[in-house]
Amino acid sequence: MNGHRTGRRVVSRQSVAAWTMASLRPFASRLMVAGAGLSVLFTLLAPESSAPLTFLPRLLFWTLHTAVGLGAAVLSARLILAFRPHTRDWLVVLLSGVGGVLLFAPLAVGIETLFSLGELDGDNDVMDRLAESSLVLAILVEAIEMAPPYLAAWLLINLEPVRKVFERSGASPGNTGDTTATTKPDSLSEDVTAAMSPEARAFLERLPAAIGTELVSVSSDLHYLNVTTRLGHAMMLGSLQEVEDAFSDQGLRVHRSHWVFLDSVVSLSKTGKGWFLHLVGGQRVAVSRRRRSDVIRQLGEDFVKSETAASH
Repeated sequence: MNGHRTGRRVVSRQSVAAWTMASLRPFASRLMVAGAGLSVLFTLLAPESSAPLTFLPRLLFWTLHTAVGLGAAVLSARLILAFRPHTRDWLVVLLSGVGGVLLFAPLAVGIETLFSLGELDGDNDVMDRLAESSLVLAILVEAIEMAPPYLAAWLLINLEPVRKVFERSGASPGNTGDTTATTKPDSLSEDVTAAMSPEARAFLERLPAAIGTELVSVSSDLHYLNVTTRLGHAMMLGSLQEVEDAFSDQGLRVHRSHWVFLDSVVSLSKTGKGWFLHLVGGQRVAVSRRRRSDVIRQLGEDFVKSETAASH
């Protein structure tokens, strides 16, 4: 009896661990760390715009500033990828940074007004007079002044797409993520590519050569995708809708953040924390309650029953 209970506790811990791993999003975590670091940095440096505030209000001011500012850039990136999914990665980063500045500028003016910081005298008298003349000019001045540090921070946070631009012109083209018939280990045959949709072919061509093209799962991570294949995994810009459109008949969305390739599914199990798909390579992906019926319909009732029973 004690052994049975111990076994259930072990299963429970494993389920919690699996749920945690399934929910991890590397870029989102990086963005949170970067935002926290920037908030603390600006709080300690106390730039002139926030110098009159005491420590805690200043920390709140820069936390709000950073969170809203980075959120504006993420929103811009997601909009670009939604309407132009095949835009080059480095261009998405650059345009989303510019879009973030434009979206954030009026909000930044509102935050400064909220903290009664809108009437501080600055070093640039011309810009100050312009900002005081009208709300539109105040927003324009805010956008101009914040653009350089804002874009620099955004480019650093999205370092991989920017780095690849320089790698392509360097001596190590094999590390750029470009795919060619001579470098990809499991290059698709002409017959296979001919049967693919242009969207599917374009997506697979963006994968790094080292991980191949046999998809296992794709998870959304803000404006990035965490792609897992049978040979490895990679992070790339994109949206999960793009994956669904390209591979609609070969996989299914099992969660608002997870898509899986049907041929990679090994089993389905139910724990106290919910339902999980077990995939090749030992990966486990959470199945949302809303998507569960779709998963059962795709995999088949007998498959679900047998695998669920085997898990107990």
